[in-house]
Amino acid sequence: MYNDHGLVDGAQKYFDWLESNRVPYVFLSNSASKGPPGVQHKFITPPWNISSTPINLVHAMTAAEAVARFLVDRAPPNSRLYILQSTATLGKFKTSCATVIQHTVPGKLFNTWEWRTDMSFDEIHAWASDKTPVFVVNCVDGQVEDLEDPVTHRPGYKDWSYELLSKATRLLLNGATLVSSAPDKTTVPSLKGTVTMQTPGPGGLHTLLQTITYPSTVDRVFLVGKGGSDGTKYAMQPAIELLRKQGFTGTLKNVAMVGDTLYTDILAGVNARTGTVFVTSGADQPGDEKYYPDAKPMCTLPNVGHIPMYVALKRRRAK
Repeated sequence: MYNDHGLVDGAQKYFDWLESNRVPYVFLSNSASKGPPGVQHKFITPPWNISSTPINLVHAMTAAEAVARFLVDRAPPNSRLYILQSTATLGKFKTSCATVIQHTVPGKLFNTWEWRTDMSFDEIHAWASDKTPVFVVNCVDGQVEDLEDPVTHRPGYKDWSYELLSKATRLLLNGATLVSSAPDKTTVPSLKGTVTMQTPGPGGLHTLLQTITYPSTVDRVFLVGKGGSDGTKYAMQPAIELLRKQGFTGTLKNVAMVGDTLYTDILAGVNARTGTVFVTSGADQPGDEKYYPDAKPMCTLPNVGHIPMYVALKRRRAK
């Protein structure tokens, strides 16, 4: 729907069609630096404004929520979370993965957890020596940035560093579980002139930590966003429930995952057994399908603005 510079071609036309035809929809984002209120703010903030009024929160879900749902399932009371995150700032609105987790997880459980971002090596050693369950939470959306550690009251990091990776590695090699928000190797496509400006995404850090700690962590590594090993349970199924809340009564055959990235969006649809529409207005391009044989789309279009015409054509042929 958008890139760093604003809405992509066809996005406004597609959104207006969804709204005017009352089509149930969910903007399912692999971003973990914001939750649904962040998506809401994004779409009323120039240059990404798509509506004069905020979208209803039932139309949005992010990978940060998927992480929170995973932690509800897997992190028992009194667990410890070492959070590697990014922040999102939209006007006066600022949020992060830790913020979304706090707002999503029931307070009775969340308040038993100890979560940190700014930790010394001595504190890391203490966590690694203890038998208390520890989770390394990778919610990095490109630039690593922290808001504030709840104990030291200062940001734990402002960029990638060998020290940051060493701390996460030490925890993982001593029994911690790695949960990452999404498999995205890079951030949203961006160009400066003819130069590609993308930066490493959560999938890059996930692969790095997984490789460093293999095989010790082979049963303790999870990817919960679109296209991830656990993405169907923690991202796709909750998104489909949001469609149900909007009045959708059909089957999975009546659901289409629309996206511009084969190994996240389209693979998520394939794994969840929904329809898939690959749009070539973003990350992946025609011909890239050969690199992702498990992510074959049912349909390929230039951008989302072509979807209304495609749907109308399919309906005429079905009569």
